Amino acid sequence: VLELGCGGGGLSTLLGCCGVHGYLGIDANPIAFCYSPFITEAPEHYRLLNLQESIDFGFRFDLVCSFEVLEHIREDALDAFLSTIASHMDSTSLFVGTASLIDSYDVHVTVHERDWWLSRFERFGLTPVMEPDHDRWTSKLMRSHPFNWNERNSNLFVLGKGASHASPAA
Repeated sequence: VLELGCGGGGLSTLLGCCGVHGYLGIDANPIAFCYSPFITEAPEHYRLLNLQESIDFGFRFDLVCSFEVLEHIREDALDAFLSTIASHMDSTSLFVGTASLIDSYDVHVTVHERDWWLSRFERFGLTPVMEPDHDRWTSKLMRSHPFNWNERNSNLFVLGKGASHASPAA
C-alpha cells in the first residue's frame, strides 16, 4: 500500500492490525512526522517528500490511496501528483482517494466537481472501476469513515488503470 499524504501514519497501524504489510507513507509535513507515535516505531515505512513534485520509486503497489489531500494540491502541480499515482500502479492496482467539495477553507486550493476530477485522472489512464464495484467501495468507505464523507462534502474515487480491476469483499 502506498499512501500519499499519510499525515502521522495512522493508516499503517490499521492495516497492520488487518494483516496487511508492505506499507509506505509519504507526506510533505515534517510536523506530522515529528509528533507521530507510528513513525517513530517504523520510520522505514515513511518518507518526507514534496507531493507537488513527481515521485517514482520504480515499483508498483496493489493499492495507492490519498485521503483529504487532492484539494490541497495546487492546480498547477496537480499533474505531478497524478503522475505519482499512475506511476505506482499497474493494471490490477486500485487508487482510492477523496477530494473535498468544501471551498470555504483557505487551504483547499483545488476544489472541483467529480466530472472535472475524473477528466484529470483520465489523462493518466485512471478510470472508475466498473459498476457495481464502485458503488460497493463507495458505500463501504462513506459508511465507515470517521470524517463522515458524503456526496455533499466529498468526491470519493475508486479508480483502476487498465482493463482489470479488483473488487472489495462483500
